[in-house]
Amino acid sequence: CQGGGAILLTNNDDAVYNDDGSWAPYAPSTPVLENLYLTGNHAYNGGGIGVFRLIGPTMENIIVEGNSSYSFGGGIFHHAGVTTISNAKITNNYALTQHGGGIAVFVGGSVLNNVEISNNTAEFLGGGLAIYESEVDLLNTTFSKNIDHANNSAIWSSNSTASLVNSIVWDNQPNQLEGAYTITYSNIPGDTEIFGDGEGNINTDPLFVDPGNGDFTLSDGSPCIDTGTADIDGDGEEDITDYTGSSPDMGAYEVTLAPPSGFTIYPLGTYVTLTWNSVTDDDFEYFVLERSTNVEFTENINLEALITIYFEDDDLEYDTEYFYRLYYVSGGDNSEYSDILSVTLDWMSVEGNQLPKTYAIHQNYPNPFNPTTTLRYGLPEDVMVNITIYDMMGRIVSTLVNENQSSGYKTLQWNATNDSGQPVSAGVYIYKIKAGHYAQTKKMILLK
Repeated sequence: CQGGGAILLTNNDDAVYNDDGSWAPYAPSTPVLENLYLTGNHAYNGGGIGVFRLIGPTMENIIVEGNSSYSFGGGIFHHAGVTTISNAKITNNYALTQHGGGIAVFVGGSVLNNVEISNNTAEFLGGGLAIYESEVDLLNTTFSKNIDHANNSAIWSSNSTASLVNSIVWDNQPNQLEGAYTITYSNIPGDTEIFGDGEGNINTDPLFVDPGNGDFTLSDGSPCIDTGTADIDGDGEEDITDYTGSSPDMGAYEVTLAPPSGFTIYPLGTYVTLTWNSVTDDDFEYFVLERSTNVEFTENINLEALITIYFEDDDLEYDTEYFYRLYYVSGGDNSEYSDILSVTLDWMSVEGNQLPKTYAIHQNYPNPFNPTTTLRYGLPEDVMVNITIYDMMGRIVSTLVNENQSSGYKTLQWNATNDSGQPVSAGVYIYKIKAGHYAQTKKMILLK
């Protein structure tokens, strides 16, 4: 009866009751179930996981899917004790004869935080969750498309204290909730009798991305975005600090800024060029490019804040693998990271007789800059060279080079002054090289 088709966490003491008939003490125990996918299991109770008379187990980043129980808790059966479940997905589980298609919490307590409970089925009570003689806190939970075949509800509670904060209970069959609850900053259909007038509650379609195919993240324009609360216990201090926007979102999934797209790296002999696509976001501030010598980005970190969509990195060593990743800042929030790119240059030396094979002028560095930036170019042969800087009106600002130069790799600096030695104003400038029949232009940005 303790259950646990895949995993059982249980008290070693078989004495469930004291002599007077009361519950025997629960055992403190802190096992951690983390990064697990439990599927296709079956038990009398708790098709996926059984927890019996323990205080302290935690479940983090787990998926409990496609399990079944003959009686209670198709996905998870929690009988006595206290358990915390976070960043979890409990879906498509089935309690074949009794309560709690997704979870059953009996005679104890549980905290669910950032948990999706969807598409579960109970034959009798609580298609998604059944609560009996327990204290349960549901924080940023999403209940959707759970079914109770006994014409009851997605969440069933009896002789219990249950609260919902920042949660969504939507499109369950045949009803949403049964029992007594404290509900704040949540989205629940208004025809639910216990919906009440709790602070911050709304009653409208949450606009899931694709609920028919199991995607219960929030789409753009969802009324649940930025309508939760960071102050879970109402004491005036934020309990949730990691969120995007003005307030946490309702439901299990915080909407985040997608990473920059098109992140690409081009090894070019003595340096690498990285490019990516621009961001169409009115609140966009800048990109951040990170470089490290290990894939976990824990050593030799180099950061570049950029407003351009390219970067040339020539500060590299021979035969060393470098890793790059990219995100952007918008309205004070950070986007997700891009995929990680890596590169190892086979040769770096520009000593001795090694010469450029072609003419080239590289992007200035740093860019944007203030007040000095470096320009690099390569000449495969001796040639007359002219490098001139223009403003956006095409007027000459400064002539940096106008002379015959020998072949090789060249560098020069511009200190943001004109030919008269006067500082120029902030803005976009164009620099152009002419070397023999070769001509090329690039843009650079001066910030002040």
